[in-house]
Amino acid sequence: TDKICSLLKSYNAKATFFVLGVNVKKYPDMLKLIYNDGHLVANHTYSHINFYRIKDREEKNRLIRKEIKMAEDEIRKVIEFKPFLLRYPYGYSSYDGKKIAEEIGYRVVNWDFGCDWSKKSADEIIRRYINHLGAGKIILVHDNPRRDLMILDILKAILEEGRKRHLVFKRLDESN
Repeated sequence: TDKICSLLKSYNAKATFFVLGVNVKKYPDMLKLIYNDGHLVANHTYSHINFYRIKDREEKNRLIRKEIKMAEDEIRKVIEFKPFLLRYPYGYSSYDGKKIAEEIGYRVVNWDFGCDWSKKSADEIIRRYINHLGAGKIILVHDNPRRDLMILDILKAILEEGRKRHLVFKRLDESN
């Protein structure tokens, strides 16, 4: 996270970080860094459950509320900020999920492109990101310590290409 923040700062770029409550609890200083660097903090639930796999609707909806609230509580403990954007894990986007989020003050956001979890080569992944860059696009890049160097290479390539195209990287709450 600190390397990502440093790279973003070197390009004068801002981002929205959708954070997991469990990671906020483990690494509160990283959340403070994100927030203090001027990036937007958003909710990504507490523990990254795949809601597509839960078949019982009532159980799923109860768990969705719990996961959102638990993550929000952890964020508020650290930076005294209530997020208003939510990205469900795995791009979950059911009607119920959106309705629940809205009821508790969130707007659900998904991405236009992301593939950093792919098993393809770093060069191929970077090529795919570059091909999907454009004004108004939401590009998903994970902060994954197991793929740290590749993530930094991907992000640097995105920022370099964006600079060439005169794109401005902004938080999701900033106007276009």
